[in-house]
Amino acid sequence: MLGNSASRLALCYEEARVRPSDARFVLSWILPHRNPDRPALNYCPLGGGRWDAARKQWRLELTDLILYRQFEARVRCVVNAAGCWTDTINACFGRASPWQHLFGRGVFIGIRRDPRHHSPLIMRMENHDAMSLIPWGPVSLWGPADSLVASPEEGFEPSFRDVPHLIDQLNRHLARPLTPESIVSMRRGVRPLAVARSRADTRAPIEHLSRRSAIYRDPELPWISVYGGKLTYCLALAHSVAARVAEIVEPSASDRSLPMSAPAPQTETFPGLAAPVLSARWCAKHELCWTLEDYLRRRTNIAQWVARGGLGERMQNRHRINEIAGQIGGFRGQDTQSMASAYAGGADQEIA
Repeated sequence: MLGNSASRLALCYEEARVRPSDARFVLSWILPHRNPDRPALNYCPLGGGRWDAARKQWRLELTDLILYRQFEARVRCVVNAAGCWTDTINACFGRASPWQHLFGRGVFIGIRRDPRHHSPLIMRMENHDAMSLIPWGPVSLWGPADSLVASPEEGFEPSFRDVPHLIDQLNRHLARPLTPESIVSMRRGVRPLAVARSRADTRAPIEHLSRRSAIYRDPELPWISVYGGKLTYCLALAHSVAARVAEIVEPSASDRSLPMSAPAPQTETFPGLAAPVLSARWCAKHELCWTLEDYLRRRTNIAQWVARGGLGERMQNRHRINEIAGQIGGFRGQDTQSMASAYAGGADQEIA
């Protein structure tokens, strides 16, 4: 698989990883702790709000994009852990912080995995940085192509200009060159990097920036902001934030209510995948799965393991995608044909 020159000087290196995906890792922390008193709501953006000095509460304006309603939440303390949008939310509520975020954009490509590829491989680049080839189900992830961007929105834009660079870098280490036809999917994301607001130079190379976290408690009002961080020490960060909250408010009776539990998962097959995946209807009922993209990319890995977001290289899975839309839409009372058509159009644009 690798050229002789690439494997001549190799070291054994071990690092933890999450299974089966980063999205389900996050979900595993949220769902077990929800209950009727503490519902976990997605597709529910924060539109604004204010501090009620008389009641000593924050009044937060929320919009439920699923049930098409607006409502107000009253809370004693706000933890702003919005990642890339932490600064935006702080500005909306007039909260200042000695920290700010710079945005590091990372792009990976997923290629069909060579059957001999079972262990992560880390390659040293000409600029002394490193890139990784990581086996993940039927694909291997290669990357990242890193760069600083001015905003999260810029980081989430299509990143096809990075593909030739990624292919060229990988081909330097392969015995048989990779072609664009081997690409199954792309992953792109924005990493919020915490830096001091007093820092004059915000254009340092991304490899010189730390992924450390910072927690800032507002000195005037019950508002806590979280900056930076990474999955490796997310639990320690959560405990630190909880300790800060406990300094401000005491737990209420509802905090001691029992969490909700879900029945045993139901699975089904999907074309092109050897292992079964969670049933779409089961995810819609028990895992806050509202859309096809939720199911294909976040509740399962279909969109990242099967070409064209699960539709297949020749769109041969379109009928199966329509069936899945029916399972989700039928349970939710949604327009399944519009859901399936919108997803197919988005998948075409993603690959184009």
